[in-house]
Amino acid sequence: MSTLKTTPRRPISSLVSLSIEYVAKNVFSYAGYLKFLPPYMKEKILQRLVRKSTFSGNLEFNKILEELIHPNLKCIDFSSISVNDDTLNAMNVCSMLTDLNLRNFGIHEYTSEGLTKLFEQMPKLLVLDISHCEKFNDCVLETLSIHCTNISELHCEGCNITDNGIIALAQHNSVIKCLTISNTDVTGKGISEAIKDENWPYLHELRLDNCTKVDDNVLKMVIENCPKIEILTFYNCAITDQTTIFQDITNTCKKLKQLYWTISW
Repeated sequence: MSTLKTTPRRPISSLVSLSIEYVAKNVFSYAGYLKFLPPYMKEKILQRLVRKSTFSGNLEFNKILEELIHPNLKCIDFSSISVNDDTLNAMNVCSMLTDLNLRNFGIHEYTSEGLTKLFEQMPKLLVLDISHCEKFNDCVLETLSIHCTNISELHCEGCNITDNGIIALAQHNSVIKCLTISNTDVTGKGISEAIKDENWPYLHELRLDNCTKVDDNVLKMVIENCPKIEILTFYNCAITDQTTIFQDITNTCKKLKQLYWTISW
């Protein structure tokens, strides 16, 4: 007796999911009504909108954003759409935000002043990716350090920061775990000052690629003062004695998982 083969059925989307998808696709038709939705639905719609680059530069988007943003929002990713100061102003109510992605791919239009005002309102922020943003300078980093004292993960590759900004971060923050400052003007002086006396005991990821004024002595200080380091990258830094540095790192950093640097032949 033959048995019938059944094709697995695709899961049926719930009415709520279908409704959220429909509203997201036709969001401008619902302007003025979105503010009445419950927070969890606002977040679902917002997640769909910020993934669509078609909203970049849309003058009406910030008005929509104001309706979808709510005080208990925890996470948002703006890396795919254009963001300006009006967008940041709409975010000022998000005092509970913990994770923010403002990584710039050449589409953001916000100012240093807009960033400063934003970070003054985010005491709960833990994770920030603002890589390749020239408006993120030492003054903004200092504001972030003062008002977001619990930030544990900061990615600011290619930003307009120097030793002054890193030193300010160290003065106000001792819980940083992941730090990316590749392609910046930070030198060995700033890093040495930041990590001295094991000021960052929880640091386990440090990326220094193309920081051309970071040398052997700085890396020795890193491995001596950051006992939990797991990921250390220093591609194109000013390392002279590569053999000694490699031996020091492998002998001292017992938790090391990733090491990346330039090899001179």
